[in-house]
Amino acid sequence: MYEEKQTFKWSQALFWGITLMTLLPLLIFYKKEDGLLALTIVGIVLLLTGGLFFSMKQTIRIDEQGVHFKQRPLINNFKIFPWSTIQSWELSKINPIKDFGGWGIRYTGSKTGYIMEGDYGLELTIGTKKKIVLSVKNRVEVERMMKKYSK
Repeated sequence: MYEEKQTFKWSQALFWGITLMTLLPLLIFYKKEDGLLALTIVGIVLLLTGGLFFSMKQTIRIDEQGVHFKQRPLINNFKIFPWSTIQSWELSKINPIKDFGGWGIRYTGSKTGYIMEGDYGLELTIGTKKKIVLSVKNRVEVERMMKKYSK
């Protein structure tokens, strides 16, 4: 069995940078009551967005049953793709921005991507047309386990 966990580690620095760049001008330029309301609304939105980013965690497991994954807080229970439903698989280098338009759960014309911090994508063809891409960090170990368990 192989299990891998991914988070948005880089998002903390990005979040705090955006928060400071947004809130400091509001604090400096708005000292009236309206400014306090704007500051409060922006602060609440930033904290909710930051909370979502900080809580996101993707877990991928490969074992004799199939490929399992979850992406908290949006997908809390493991989704499983049994080996009998996986028609083919491929591991390739991915660029989240170029290939999927960003991170998180991403939909392109022909694929659904669950993209976090991994540099590689495990593309699973399910049935005849459905393609799922899971970002993975450890390409060597994922490839070894996929060869071990897949037909």
